[in-house]
Amino acid sequence: MLIGLGGIATAGGAVAGTGAFTSVEAQRSFSVSTAGDAGAYFAIEAANSPNGDKYVSKNGDTITVTLDKVNPKARTRFEDLLTVTNQGAQPVNFYVTDTGTNSDLATFEVNGASVEGSTDGTRLDSPQEMIPGESRTIDLVIDTTGKTSKDLSILSSVTFHATAADLPSGNAQVGPLLVDGTGSTATTFATIADALDAVRSGSAAADTIEVQDGLTGLGPVTVDVPDVTIRRDGSGSSRPEVKSSSASSTDPFTIIADDVTVDGFEVRNPGGSAGISLGQGVSRISVLNNRIAEVGADTGLSTNALGIAVGKGASDVIIEGNTIGGDPSTDFGITGGDFPKGIFAGTNPGGNTPRPISGLLVRNNSIKNVNIGSDTSREFPAVYGLQAQGNVSTIRFSGNTVNINADVDEPAEDPSFDKDDGKTDANEFAQGVSLGSKNGAPTDVDILDNELNVTSDTDSGGSDGSGNYEDDGEDTLPGFGVVVEGSTNVDSVRTTRINRNNLTGKGGVINQVDEAVDPSSGAEPVVLDATNNWWGDTSGPDTFNLGDIDGDGTSEGPVVDNDPVEDPDGAVADGSGAYVGDRASGTNDDDGVVQVDFSPFATSKFSI
Repeated sequence: MLIGLGGIATAGGAVAGTGAFTSVEAQRSFSVSTAGDAGAYFAIEAANSPNGDKYVSKNGDTITVTLDKVNPKARTRFEDLLTVTNQGAQPVNFYVTDTGTNSDLATFEVNGASVEGSTDGTRLDSPQEMIPGESRTIDLVIDTTGKTSKDLSILSSVTFHATAADLPSGNAQVGPLLVDGTGSTATTFATIADALDAVRSGSAAADTIEVQDGLTGLGPVTVDVPDVTIRRDGSGSSRPEVKSSSASSTDPFTIIADDVTVDGFEVRNPGGSAGISLGQGVSRISVLNNRIAEVGADTGLSTNALGIAVGKGASDVIIEGNTIGGDPSTDFGITGGDFPKGIFAGTNPGGNTPRPISGLLVRNNSIKNVNIGSDTSREFPAVYGLQAQGNVSTIRFSGNTVNINADVDEPAEDPSFDKDDGKTDANEFAQGVSLGSKNGAPTDVDILDNELNVTSDTDSGGSDGSGNYEDDGEDTLPGFGVVVEGSTNVDSVRTTRINRNNLTGKGGVINQVDEAVDPSSGAEPVVLDATNNWWGDTSGPDTFNLGDIDGDGTSEGPVVDNDPVEDPDGAVADGSGAYVGDRASGTNDDDGVVQVDFSPFATSKFSI
């Protein structure tokens, strides 16, 4: 397919001015240039990533991007191709314009959001302001789903724009404000709240608050000032700690304003339900490089402990580089309630009026040490890495490591804490990524390049070796990698892509959407795309009988028998790897065919 894509050529390092990027004029190539009054201090380089390594090459001062294959009638995403850096001394606004016969099929993105503007230099989408020294990673998305031609020209030129951002006027302080714990000078502050007060009142015009490493006693903090970044200053080895006391009902960080970044903190909330919470309706929020190590641990929490909670109505949220749950050997983790979660995004909590969530990028996080509360009364308590419920659109879950276990019930700080207080282990389960509920399920979801090590203590498959996970008082359910559920959430199945993941937990991938698999409707089955994953074995995935979990004489599914089953294209799930299955409600789908497309599958583990 000739798409006008091979050979982006740019000059590495700082550029000399407008048009200073070189270009290669060749078949299937387009040229790149810079424009704007800050272009002389704007650098473009190959991204430090697998895609940067694979598609980007450097020859002298020239960087060339060659995209050798784009599938026709498909949406192809090239993440982390290029990195742009503001090497000047003042903030710049950055965006991209492109021209070509079908340039509307190509979109340049940063963190899942378009950074494209119009060819007359007018910024179309949300601004990408970059402070001095700041870098952004550029992705490229090619969407040819509506095109039938196999010989399609898309781009002829691309321009990276960098224009000087407006600077504060008057005598107000400019530049990062420093929280040093004392506030002993006119330019330092004792607390984060004091610095926010200064920005709110106008006595300081800075948009960045730096917090000295090693400080403690900083929480709770409510961020109600828009357009502000709060970050550690990096002066030491210990993160500044934002912690709510055991008696506090306020989360360590509560963000209720737009355009806020929280970066680099130790976050603890032993008496509350969330580490970092995003209020209803907030937009353009970034939660970066934080360590959330203790939530709900002191109290025998009756509500669900959440590492990061995304409120309904939120949009354009980035959760990247965080460690959620801390170290299981030293930290209590995310512990409490019947359904604790590393990250939760829900549009209809508590049965209130729902508000859609749009744009959720969850990338390069570590989620572990998530534990059920000691006083749970649920028959089926569960732990989750990421759970998204309701009308959540455009989720990118990539590069994450989820390491949770359904039987992690003895946190190191309290050996007496024991989930097994007369209830069977069989009723505990874990899910790495859970999409949907009776209130609806997310759409347009990419689950890519993740390590989903979601297990139970008896993932070998039952006390009798049969592979059945039955409520016999001895066995837990397997750890499920990804589950899509809800009775009528067909669009969620249709628009979810689960690719290039390592599925270590035996539960694998499960499609629990009834309407997507009911052959009696006469409709073409809607199939969940779980191709090109590592299922834990070179032989590929297996299938299994979940059995009669609750002892009512009826199998709860997902699969009604132990016989090998096929995917819709005829591939047989008869390997030794993780399970693949779909819901079998009554006689809904007792056809031996799983509505999960798992072939082709990887025969070796991905490097993530």
